[in-house]
Amino acid sequence: MMDDRTSEAKLRDAALSIVAEEGSAALTARGVASRAGVTAGLIRHHFGSMSALLAACDEYVTEQIRQREGDALDLSSGIDPFASLQIDGREIIIGYLAARLSDDSERIDHLIDHLIDDAVVLLGQGVAAGVIVETADERKRAALLTLNALGSLAMHRHIARHLGVDLRSPDFPTQPGYSDYVRVQLEATASLFTPEALAHFQASIDSLEHP
Repeated sequence: MMDDRTSEAKLRDAALSIVAEEGSAALTARGVASRAGVTAGLIRHHFGSMSALLAACDEYVTEQIRQREGDALDLSSGIDPFASLQIDGREIIIGYLAARLSDDSERIDHLIDHLIDDAVVLLGQGVAAGVIVETADERKRAALLTLNALGSLAMHRHIARHLGVDLRSPDFPTQPGYSDYVRVQLEATASLFTPEALAHFQASIDSLEHP
């Protein structure tokens, strides 16, 4: 017999998948229960309401990204906190976040604010190390870079069409178009970096293309 923790996780994972594939407007109690293989009454039992289930999904995605974002903040990818993010079920987590970006969610707002705060710190470290060129307002630059990265998630289908990489793929760094994607990111953000750092990052990308 399925215990409470297992059925709760199944409902959350089902909701995550539906939102990632079809958007939050497609989320219904019947659809979630059917995909989870449980009764719809368990949604009320575990979460109380569909809106509470959605909030639980937001919290789960936030926790997953915060736990792993330190490894993903890579200067060579243009301060893109998602470009190399390695998460079990990445395609669902990233797809869910992409679908939720335009929705009104306090938890997603907090996640975005947190990512911007981290970008401020990362940029400051880069400036101190002589890697990044300093600007008059580091927070606004951090906000713009982070929001651009988030915008690319929302446009993941078009990123795949035009740049040849699926941002949701669990094997993102091994895709054939990955090195080109990183190179374009670097060229588009070249003004961020000192000439020495830019040359180093370009050499790193060359090594990806010609190991």
